[in-house]
Amino acid sequence: MTGLARWRRFAYLLAQHPLHLHRALVRRGLALRWIDDFATVWDQLRPPGVPVTDYAAFQALNYHYAAQWRERYPTGDHWEAPEGGRARLFGYVQRREWHPLRWWPAAWALRQCRTILEYGAGAAPFAHGMVTAWPGRLPQLTVADQPGLLLDYCARRFAGHPNVRVCLAAQALDQPYDGIVCTEVFEHLPDPTREAIHFMDRAQVLVFDYCTSDQQAHYELLRLVRQRGSVRGPNWQGLYVWRGRR
Repeated sequence: MTGLARWRRFAYLLAQHPLHLHRALVRRGLALRWIDDFATVWDQLRPPGVPVTDYAAFQALNYHYAAQWRERYPTGDHWEAPEGGRARLFGYVQRREWHPLRWWPAAWALRQCRTILEYGAGAAPFAHGMVTAWPGRLPQLTVADQPGLLLDYCARRFAGHPNVRVCLAAQALDQPYDGIVCTEVFEHLPDPTREAIHFMDRAQVLVFDYCTSDQQAHYELLRLVRQRGSVRGPNWQGLYVWRGRR
């Protein structure tokens, strides 16, 4: 996508966002950009005879897989379960289209970074937003997650894109980055403080959130990152921005 096309896309999202008009258009099948990126997976999962543009069928399958996942694994994440991967993928794509500028605060915090890692990316909402609507020069993006349906989706989504590399999470931290974005991840890690140290050792800017009922672990993580730099946040999305000391 050219720079001019990204400017147009960004202007469209800015115009639609305040009144949620984009969400209404998606629900009514009038804004179909999500199909372009989701088509390879949607063709495999949609029921026979259902049109590819049927967003109602997409929503029904989203609820179906989420219910299956919760029924089979009422406690714990179990990301390796097929139902879990499908439920997460459908949920990511739906939130991405309902809230198309959700990635913007993170992008603004990382606007001066030339190399960025999206760790635990899921369906890579940050990289997707940057590629489709970031009006400036694109940084080099690395998308990383555990093996499974979500990583396969990202590999197909960004196949051949010169600015995006897709890799396993275990391989992602083998090099330094200017910035790292890590959202909806810390609460699922067995030792979030150790992972935070890895991130801060490899980047100068870290954008993260930490949604957990364990307040002690939450404040321990914040105490750790504040010892190694400055922290701003949380913003209205619950995002924190850490900047390391030069």
